[in-house]
Amino acid sequence: MRVSVLGCGLIGRVAARTLLDEKDVSEVTVVDSDSKKLESFKEASRSQKLVTYHASVTDHDRIVRIVRGSSVVICALPQKLAVAGDTAAMDAEVNAVDIAFEDDQMQLHTRLKERGMTLIPGCGLAPGLTNILSCHATDDMDRAEGVYIKVGGIPQHPKPPLEYRVVFSLETVWDEYLKPVRIIRDGVIREVPALSGLETVYFPEPFGLVECFYTDGLSTLVHTMGGKVVEAEEKTIRYPGHADKIKTLIECGLLGSKPVAVDGAKVVPRRFLTALLTPMIELGKERDATLMRIDVTGEKDRKEVRYTYEMIDLFDEERGITSMAKTTAFPGSIVALMLARGEIQEKGLLPPEEAIRKNLFNKFIAELSRRDVHVVGPSVYASS
Repeated sequence: MRVSVLGCGLIGRVAARTLLDEKDVSEVTVVDSDSKKLESFKEASRSQKLVTYHASVTDHDRIVRIVRGSSVVICALPQKLAVAGDTAAMDAEVNAVDIAFEDDQMQLHTRLKERGMTLIPGCGLAPGLTNILSCHATDDMDRAEGVYIKVGGIPQHPKPPLEYRVVFSLETVWDEYLKPVRIIRDGVIREVPALSGLETVYFPEPFGLVECFYTDGLSTLVHTMGGKVVEAEEKTIRYPGHADKIKTLIECGLLGSKPVAVDGAKVVPRRFLTALLTPMIELGKERDATLMRIDVTGEKDRKEVRYTYEMIDLFDEERGITSMAKTTAFPGSIVALMLARGEIQEKGLLPPEEAIRKNLFNKFIAELSRRDVHVVGPSVYASS
């Protein structure tokens, strides 16, 4: 089995690394526009199975030629390049799993169906793992009522100025804080501002009380849960005070995209702030953690119930992998292997929560545990 990975960044490297360990994977092809990243990964992996190509996903025809003949493609690209990677896989007639979710992916469904192809988008941590767990809980109930997702990557030891460390692109983080958020209320899709809905939630020490707020992370759940639940929402977890600091940056115009004249030069505030803060808040040699709690409410056996899933994942000291990288890359690589092995048969654009159901759910959770990512639950609480 040959697997292709588009992107050799934080997530792509970890996805490729775990695929190289699979006995039935004979070759892992990794493609990236940064030759230094490819050389670094090649030197670190020292695997005879690894093949690398220096190419940009914007070179559609070349990417099609590279991935053609693969059993599956994993797209681990920046969000703005997701559709380009998905389209290349489709034109190469290869099924694909994408870590990212973009609304434009939904438009690919008809073409995928006509060609007998499958694309599973938003198949990382959130969206991805959160979708799969939420849907599994609602499937087990006689009547589902609400889905409440809280998830986030944070440093194990918070430091100023934002009590946060970047493990992805800071530009992607800004987008999360500025983009209108879709939630389900009264069974209807509604929009609320990002950073609103602030609340605190407790996790076991050393984390204690953390805060969470709305971000647009429901992805395909907006569609698959529509008409199924009365409420659904996703909130991002950060250390207390983070949301207020970001709101201050926004109110001061520092996340604005309109150029401002400074000493005769035109400066885009957001680009300036990104350049200023990135070296200050990159994770570097620090250790990160990923916190997740999902509560699903409804009715089972004529009782009001709440199913709760929880995960506290830490930096992998043995393998030197960030928690965010493994909790994002492992779900995508596990699902990609299931797709390549023919365990997922549905065609078209297939949300992860619809791909991993019934017998595949238990196997999916077991494969995560085998890779030392452990989800606790569901803990079931019933009213007396």
